[in-house]
Amino acid sequence: MTATAATTSAGREGWARRLTRYCWRYRRNVVLPLGASLAGMAVTALVPLVPKLIIDDVIVAGDRPLAP
Repeated sequence: MTATAATTSAGREGWARRLTRYCWRYRRNVVLPLGASLAGMAVTALVPLVPKLIIDDVIVAGDRPLAP
């Protein structure tokens, strides 16, 4: 295989596949921050539920006390 053929086949591979292969060598350094990011997004998605419960159940309906 000539240098031109090797360059052409590597160029067709795509940047995402090359980046994934490189990053997968450092599995722990990729998976831990990714997991922490997903956990952070889950907590951020749950934050609006607190004021919703306060407004709906405590203020409007009066079903629950404000203090636990």
